[in-house]
Amino acid sequence: MNESLQHFIDVLLGTMLDVLPIAAILLGFQVFVLRRALKNPKEILTGFFMVLIGLALFLEGLDLALFPIGELMANQLTAPEFLDAQDAHSIEWHHYFWVYLFAASIGFSTTIAEPSLIAPRSIIALAYDSGGVTTSTVTVPLVTALGLGLSSNVPGRNPLMDGFGLIAFASLFPIITVMGYAQLSEWRSRRPPR
Repeated sequence: MNESLQHFIDVLLGTMLDVLPIAAILLGFQVFVLRRALKNPKEILTGFFMVLIGLALFLEGLDLALFPIGELMANQLTAPEFLDAQDAHSIEWHHYFWVYLFAASIGFSTTIAEPSLIAPRSIIALAYDSGGVTTSTVTVPLVTALGLGLSSNVPGRNPLMDGFGLIAFASLFPIITVMGYAQLSEWRSRRPPR
């Protein structure tokens, strides 16, 4: 069997194992607690399989594209020759200026590109409060790929330890960016027209 096909089948089986308990809880709650039969079971089953295929394709794309790109960029951003350092042991925190600037740019751009924000203006605050922005399909994979790649390549860092708060930062900085944007928009709207 082709290696790519085998990898996709493994991802699909893993996705199925992750989603089945959730589906079982929802189905059990519907049948045993609410005591109602499922309306349109054929459509529900079709939708369930579509969700499985979609999630598996998304995870396959992350494994094959986004994570390798994040690791490659992290390798390039932390290379001693890029950091203008003689060797890996002489690197200090201020040598990582471009890493900090790039990470801030990624956080800002993923916030602006977030699909949850393409909504009427009155719903934007709700989108942020409900967490759809900070735990979405754009922000988390991108920040995780870059962050784990960086912690793997920065001398003295451990991806297992540094990855612990990574999603918290992925959630915190987009919120700060949006709050800053909202403040600037409010300030700009109050200015007298020229």
